[in-house]
Amino acid sequence: MTPDDGPLPPPLPVRVRPAAGETAESYIRRLARANHLRPSLLQVYVRNPGVPAGAIRMRRLAAVSGSTVTALTRALTGLAPAGKRHRPPPSPAESQADRKTRLFGVIRDDAAGGVSIRQIASRHHVHRRMVRQALAAPFGPPPRKRAARPAQITGPIRDVLDELASESRTIWEIWTTVTDEHDSDASYAAIRDYIRTRRLRQAGLLPGSRLTPEDTPVTAAGRPN
Repeated sequence: MTPDDGPLPPPLPVRVRPAAGETAESYIRRLARANHLRPSLLQVYVRNPGVPAGAIRMRRLAAVSGSTVTALTRALTGLAPAGKRHRPPPSPAESQADRKTRLFGVIRDDAAGGVSIRQIASRHHVHRRMVRQALAAPFGPPPRKRAARPAQITGPIRDVLDELASESRTIWEIWTTVTDEHDSDASYAAIRDYIRTRRLRQAGLLPGSRLTPEDTPVTAAGRPN
């Protein structure tokens, strides 16, 4: 049984119609406000297994909102595509790198059987560039490089985050604060990455980073540490 096959929550008393082109986070915030709930709690409630960084489960959101998955999918933006992919089914404990390595193996097997690059790309719903990469990398895909850069946080929330980052708060506390008290639609992952990068920069632990006067922590006596 998948997480979406479990029991669904009951609908909330007050129904809110999603606006066309609205983000899912914005809709969840409006739905929570209309029902006198904390937006951060409803954000977690419609996810599974109940972590703020998890994907929104559309069946759960449809259930609590009294709407349908079809209506929400048509109105809301930024949702993961619902179409089925004909890729090999991943193991629950399999990492993304392992899944890609296994996919590369399947692609090479197809090519060895005489299937063309275009047909392989269509069969597995991938770009032909990835098919060529699989055929040129017999030992699997190269390790993915991750750039150490902060999440794109803009607007007034940036000043709030910079202030909260200097306090001894957890990222969970910071995310719930900006979600509930500042009407932020930023995801937990975006807040987490921004706060971590900000704190590393303040501590001078990022390569090439330098403390500026506004980054320098201030003691209770008003003097920089």
